[in-house]
Amino acid sequence: MGYLLLHNKYLRVWALVGNDEDGLFGERGGYVRAPTHQGACFWALRNPLHNVTFHVIGTAGETNHSAFTLLSLGTKRISGCHTNTLQYVKGAGLNIQLHDVRPFISFHLPVWKNREFTMHTGWCERGNFGLSLRPWQKRHDD
Repeated sequence: MGYLLLHNKYLRVWALVGNDEDGLFGERGGYVRAPTHQGACFWALRNPLHNVTFHVIGTAGETNHSAFTLLSLGTKRISGCHTNTLQYVKGAGLNIQLHDVRPFISFHLPVWKNREFTMHTGWCERGNFGLSLRPWQKRHDD
């Protein structure tokens, strides 16, 4: 795929501004009502590397995904080496996993009564590469 991206200008455009899952205008995901050129530009700027993170470096196009937890640290529990998927734990937590044999790290830390600092980086359960930093996110209700 890398060779094709370097030598085919149409694939480069597809990788940089395409969105196979939600469509050129976001219409398949229900994000817009009427397709326009302005809508297409906005959608491409919203997530410019969607196809790169999902299909070029990711495995989102595959139907079977695997998840393996290497280490899961919570304020009241420690676990590791199991095939359970990511589970939210109250309090502070650190998870190190392999999704489709690719690394995924997530961390959350309470910072206020109903807010927490969260971040993740790596390949998510769906197979796409993700990077997130949310310093003031609402806490999950458990």
